[in-house]
Amino acid sequence: METETESDTNSPESGNEDSEEDVGRKMTSFELCSNVLISLTGTVVLGIGSKMQQGGWVMTPLMLVVGTAVISEMVWVVSTTIDNTTTKDRPAPRSYKEYIGLALGRPGELVSAVTSTFSLFSMICGGLIVLAQNMEAIMPLPQAWGDGQKWWALFLTAETLVFVFVDIGDLLDKAAWLGPFVTAGVFIMVFWGCANALLAKAEIPEACIPSAEYTSMWTAHGFGDGMLSLAQLGSYSIFVFAIVVTVPTLKSQTAKPRRVVHMSLLAFAIATMLFVALMVTYYAAFGNIGPENVIQGMKTDRPAGWWATVEPWRTGKETHLGKILATLVNVHLCLSDVVYVGCTVVAFEALFPRKYRHGWRVWITVRVFITVARTLVATLITSFTTLSSLTGSLFVVLNNILLPILGFWAVGGSKAAGPGRMLAHAIMFTFAVYMVGAGTWGSIQNLVTHAHNPPKIGCFPRPGISEACKAAYVSAGGSAAVVRHMSARDDAGGAIGDMYVLRGLGAAAIIGSASRR
Repeated sequence: METETESDTNSPESGNEDSEEDVGRKMTSFELCSNVLISLTGTVVLGIGSKMQQGGWVMTPLMLVVGTAVISEMVWVVSTTIDNTTTKDRPAPRSYKEYIGLALGRPGELVSAVTSTFSLFSMICGGLIVLAQNMEAIMPLPQAWGDGQKWWALFLTAETLVFVFVDIGDLLDKAAWLGPFVTAGVFIMVFWGCANALLAKAEIPEACIPSAEYTSMWTAHGFGDGMLSLAQLGSYSIFVFAIVVTVPTLKSQTAKPRRVVHMSLLAFAIATMLFVALMVTYYAAFGNIGPENVIQGMKTDRPAGWWATVEPWRTGKETHLGKILATLVNVHLCLSDVVYVGCTVVAFEALFPRKYRHGWRVWITVRVFITVARTLVATLITSFTTLSSLTGSLFVVLNNILLPILGFWAVGGSKAAGPGRMLAHAIMFTFAVYMVGAGTWGSIQNLVTHAHNPPKIGCFPRPGISEACKAAYVSAGGSAAVVRHMSARDDAGGAIGDMYVLRGLGAAAIIGSASRR
């Protein structure tokens, strides 16, 4: 990948650097790299391992690396576009909105405003889903209430109300020093949780975890579904590294703007290595039956034969490690929400005509809408990784790939790029368009399927297990409330087969083979 090779200068005439008086108030290169790394390694660490189930040992890490390379190129594209359009009479843009306006004019600015706004909204919805999942881990609600995660999403409406109506930016400034420690703590505990799961995996009989089924080298689906998975994984990878929209701001707030590309690439490389290590560790432990949120798999005191039930890793009681990790992540999310919820409010207000946006009606309407809509999304959608893929397909790909490429070539990118880069951009642009269409469709399919068929945690048998695994469950003394699973045709002349009835504690488990009418 080509990067800028020009030396840094402090000349005000260059239009790219700041005077010595301003430099002292701006980020150093090390601070820039650290901030980018912390922003990338947030709550994504909880769900990135579960994406291995979608693409196996090969496709998922490969798409993450491809996403890293693409976003790295887009950081260079935006930075180069800014440098090539900055003159003494036209200062460098300080926001993504200004950058798009400079490169693509008013139409591009309007498209970017809408997609950025709904991208922010989707991000805070995903954050609320994680908050609710973690609160259910910290303080589980009675089973009689039903889905505790949805109840917590409703209760956490209070958090949204506070952040949309109250300005507590000063609190964020005072608590900013917590960020690096929380991020480091989250990574350490996630790896620790995966290590504990590897130990618990030793309890599972061989009949219940054949290596060919527990993990897969490639996508476990057919060609059509595999292509949809490819688009979703690509969109998710772009979502993980989606900092392109921050490049204009980073360049304006960094002492040496020309090092933004180099420091970003360094942060990307470190984050990618950490993510791949985490993904591999997660997949080795949980395989294709692991939870979406790794915290949901940090359990103890699992029932006998837990490995033969639906969502086996989610059975049992929360460990102290899981509760501490959930608390740390929620602290991180609440600190982030101070910024993201506030930015979402500002972004929605900016969609209104200028003469109306400062009126009290818009002020109230925007805040009430965000509060209600965020809660509604978080109670209807319970998978934050699928929502992230959908957000990546619908909005993030547009702002982080399509618009930067269009802007780069619209302002004379041919002067800074040769035929090789032109071909690379054409391939990236084409695949990005594919991700927008196929990724969006695939994510919507997953959301609908999950909504219509929610998992019945702890029920026996888990779909797809062998007869030997079912027998092992009975031998282990597995028991549950009366649960029936019928895989049979009940038509004229058909068969009623494989009925499994599990009685309560102390009762026998009866396994009946198919019997002809």
